[in-house]
Amino acid sequence: ALELVSAERNGFLTVRVTGAGTDPVELATKLQREAVVALAEPDLVTTRRLDSFVLPDDPLLALQWHLENAGTHGGQSLGYKQGADARVVAAWRRLGGLGSRDVVVGVIDDGFDLSHPDIAGKAVHAWDFGRNSSDVRPEPDLTAPNKGNWHGTACAGVAVGMAEGGQVVGAAPNARLLPVRMGESLSPMQMCRWFDHMTDHGAWVVSCSWNADAAVYPLPERVAQAITRCAREGRDGKGCVLVFAAGNDGKNVNDPPRSLNGLAIH
Repeated sequence: ALELVSAERNGFLTVRVTGAGTDPVELATKLQREAVVALAEPDLVTTRRLDSFVLPDDPLLALQWHLENAGTHGGQSLGYKQGADARVVAAWRRLGGLGSRDVVVGVIDDGFDLSHPDIAGKAVHAWDFGRNSSDVRPEPDLTAPNKGNWHGTACAGVAVGMAEGGQVVGAAPNARLLPVRMGESLSPMQMCRWFDHMTDHGAWVVSCSWNADAAVYPLPERVAQAITRCAREGRDGKGCVLVFAAGNDGKNVNDPPRSLNGLAIH
């Protein structure tokens, strides 16, 4: 049955479908077939989107092709394939913003300059399991000044570099950073402590841009269990996402006996 709700000045009638088992969309289709009905359409409701989002003005954002790859910059071709990106800027636009400060991104790496303008003030529960302290600063290589422990700072910037803080923007600019500084070697006992730290301190995402130096590295069972525990019990019991690098050398991550990256395939 139909119940009249309103009659509008433009000639439209709004009616409500009453009774169970009647689909308003199907009914509108049937009414549209009636000769006396000029137009019938369901009053469908959808979520709104406010188009007031403005991109950050960090000077190098346009060159961060992994966030949004237009293939050009300033009218000049960069030699990149348009659209080959992580769709991060598209996600910001869909969200209508740059995310929430509630999000905690854990990064396990070699050292973090927490005074860097892109990550300053973001760190929570920082810990260095080698120093057994909250000091996660890099240790410079005095024999090769251009090396040192810069990798953790760079990875943290890619993940959570704040908008309008420095020159680049991270994928989650408003998120906080949970930095864990690792040592030179992968000790199963130490690795378990890293992931338990992430589990215990509420990481939403854990990023690990490293792997074992060995071409074949089957994951120790105790480490596998610590990673699984983090994935299932992290984020206050809701679970979290863990990501590992596949590597930069073009090796298959799962091709024993030639290659095996136990971390990436877990």
